[in-house]
Amino acid sequence: ADVFHQLRGLPHAVAVDEAEQAVEEAVEDAEDVVAETVMDAYRQIGSLRSADAFRGWIFRILMTLFMRRMTV
Repeated sequence: ADVFHQLRGLPHAVAVDEAEQAVEEAVEDAEDVVAETVMDAYRQIGSLRSADAFRGWIFRILMTLFMRRMTV
């Protein structure tokens, strides 16, 4: 058997599996927040005062959505 399958049988395997699942969920959550950010930015484009302010503007939208998710 290869090393990976040997490691699966060790006591720490459950912790590794849980960490892997948490990372996968975090990636899915991040993808969702980015998608929501794009949609909100599209809806709020009229509030963007200048192209120079885009980075801060979209980051603020992203952080607002992220913080909203963290409080749920």
